[in-house]
Amino acid sequence: MRRRQFLSTAGVASALGLAGCGGMLEESPESKVDAWLEDHQESRRLMEAGFQAGDSAYRRGRYEEAATQYANGLDGVTTLLTDAKERRKKIDDGSRLHELFTKLVDYYAHVEKAMTIRRDAARLAADGDTAAAERKRDESTPHVEKANELWATLADELDLTASTTTTQGESFPPLAVRVLYDGEWQGAVSAGGSSRSISGVGERVVEVDSDANVVSANAQKEGGGGSKLTIQVLEDGNVVKETSTTAEYGVAQVTADV
Repeated sequence: MRRRQFLSTAGVASALGLAGCGGMLEESPESKVDAWLEDHQESRRLMEAGFQAGDSAYRRGRYEEAATQYANGLDGVTTLLTDAKERRKKIDDGSRLHELFTKLVDYYAHVEKAMTIRRDAARLAADGDTAAAERKRDESTPHVEKANELWATLADELDLTASTTTTQGESFPPLAVRVLYDGEWQGAVSAGGSSRSISGVGERVVEVDSDANVVSANAQKEGGGGSKLTIQVLEDGNVVKETSTTAEYGVAQVTADV
C-alpha cells in the first residue's frame, strides 16, 4: 500500500486519511495512536478541507476566500495539536507511546505553521501585494517538507492501510463529485446548467462539467444504520468542499464554487 503524505511543496496533496488500521485486538502503542486518530476524524477533515480549499482558491486568485479556508483549516489542526499534547502529558516519558505522540505533535505543529503562513500570504495578496505574498508563502516550504517527512515515518510505523493512502497519483477528472459510503445510496448532481440522478454502492466518483462555476450535489443513504455517508466536490482530485451525515436514511448535500 502507498503511504499518505498530507502536504506537498507544490501545493497540497490529498489529506490525511480518516481512519487508521483499526481491528487490532492488542492494546499496542500503535493501536492506541490509531484509535486516537479515529476519534479525531472531524478535526482531521476540517484540517484537510481547509488546506486544500485554501490552496485551490489561492491558485485561482481568490485570495480572500483562500485566507478564510486556511483559517477554517487552522481550527482543525489547532484542536489536533492541543489534544495530542494533552494526550502526551498522560504518557510515561521514554515509552513507545510517548515517542509516537511526540512525532504526532511535531507533525501537527509543522502543519499549523505552514497553514498559518499561507493564510497570512493570502491576506497579503488580498490587499494587493502579491509579490510579498509569494515571498511569505515560500516560508511555508520547510514546514511542508518536514510535515511530509514526519507523516511518512508515522505511516510506516503505524502500518496505515488503504483508508489512509493518498489520492495523489490516481486519475481524477478535472471536476467531480465523490460519494463515500459503505452501503447503497442515491442522489443527484447539478453543474453547468444541467442536472442528473446518480446512485451507487460504496464509493463512486462522478465526473461533472469542467466549465461549471458552481457544483451542487446530494446523496441519500438507502439504509437505516448509523454509518457515515460523505459527499465531496473534487477539483483535480482535491477536496473543495464536503458534507456528511450519519442519520438513518440521511441526506448529505454540498454546494461549492469552483
